[in-house]
Amino acid sequence: MPNLNTSHSFLQMIAKLPKLRELSLSECSLPDQFILPLRPSKFNFSSSLSVLDLSFNSLTSSMILQWLSNVTSNLVELDLSYNLLEGSTSNHFGRVMNSLEHLDLSYNIFKADDFKSFANICTLHSLYMPANHLTEDLPSILHNLSSGCVKHSLQDLDLSDNQITGSLPDLSVFSSLKSLFLDQNQLRGKIPEGIRLPFHLESLSIQSNSLEGGIPKSFGNSCALRSLDMSGNNLNKELSVIIHQLSGCARFSLQELNIGGNQINGASLLRWKMQRDTFNLEVRRHLSQLDLETERELRKASRA
Repeated sequence: MPNLNTSHSFLQMIAKLPKLRELSLSECSLPDQFILPLRPSKFNFSSSLSVLDLSFNSLTSSMILQWLSNVTSNLVELDLSYNLLEGSTSNHFGRVMNSLEHLDLSYNIFKADDFKSFANICTLHSLYMPANHLTEDLPSILHNLSSGCVKHSLQDLDLSDNQITGSLPDLSVFSSLKSLFLDQNQLRGKIPEGIRLPFHLESLSIQSNSLEGGIPKSFGNSCALRSLDMSGNNLNKELSVIIHQLSGCARFSLQELNIGGNQINGASLLRWKMQRDTFNLEVRRHLSQLDLETERELRKASRA
């Protein structure tokens, strides 16, 4: 429904629908000046609306978040992806959004400080913020996000395709986190051996960074871990050492392992899949995919 940015009449009509539960205004070319001047008190659906999609518009001011929090505090899903939102976000948004579970802010221009405004959304399960041009270090970003109750509710966090620096910090403070995506950033250095992953973490992707060394033994002690993608880094430990580090309880849960595109001694570069019934490693009964070079190299590693 493109080109709705010339008249307020259609939005004024929508505002009179008292039982409206879901509203999608995606790809309507809506600018800030079309929405922000409207008085929140005019919207009769403030108590019924639970899903709002404003993606792929021309919104640029983060004031839209405060405006939305004045319209309704009952949103469960909010999609503001593919806009150009930037500027400091109000803490008011986080304080009043008492039902929000899914927040998509992909492809905008938010900063690390903005995470503080999301830290007190105690119901938030999913936060998607890839491609926001984030340039701060990862420990600072996660510290801001973990400063409130969201650290207990958040299950899915996507910070991929930014320019986030630093290394991987301890993540155990996010007690409910199940998936974390940090692909295509600028993370560097070795992952600390004592780093702890969230107890419920099932999927961790840190591919296409510049991490060095090997995989910490603590990863192998993550009993819920099902998918680990560390491809496209600078890992340089022996293959046998890496496999040994994953020989804790993760060997019973891990189903996908991608370590291609590193500098691992004994295997590199070529993506190769092997099904469970042809494995020759200790973890052979549990992994369904393994990215190595050849079966010969894999068998050599299993005898090391």
